[in-house]
Formats: sequence, structure tokens, C-alpha cells
Amino acid sequence: TNMRDAWMELPGFSGIENATVTQVNQNGVIYTDADGAEHSIDADNVVVACGIVPKYDEAMKFYGAADCYMTAGDCHEVGNLQNVIRSAYAAAVTI
Repeated sequence: TNMRDAWMELPGFSGIENATVTQVNQNGVIYTDADGAEHSIDADNVVVACGIVPKYDEAMKFYGAADCYMTAGDCHEVGNLQNVIRSAYAAAVTI
């Protein structure tokens, strides 16, 4: 909760919870919200964060959706908070 509250105070940041991404394309993201309504967001960069179980196969479904594709955190293996944050930071710095 504290992290979410801090993120929501950042200028230019918006987060979406309880959504299912159905497509990442060259324009951004198409997703379905908790009520089942479909939405699209224009985006230059997309970070998908979900769960604490490694979902490498699911992450690889997005491979090729953009010129630059990276995985971080639990996409490889479930890690502790320090390792997950470091891998996410490394990916963000590369972007």
C-alpha cells in the first residue's frame, strides 16, 4: 500500500490494477478491466507486473511486440525483493 501510494503521487504516473492485458502492440496496450470493459492506452514503454509465480512462458508471448524487449523480476524466477528491484532497475535504465 505504501509503495502504491508513493507511485500515485509521482507526476505523470498512472497505475491500473485488476486488469488483464490482452495485447501489447506498437501503439501501446489493450486491456480488459475488472468489469470486463476493454480499454487502450498509448504508450512508448510498457511494464507488466503480475503475481509472484514465475511466468516466463507467458512473458515470452510478448516477445517481438517492441524493438526492445526485456524481462525482469519474477519472469525468470521468484526472488527476494532486493533481487527483483535490481533486475527491474537494470531494465528501466536500459530503456
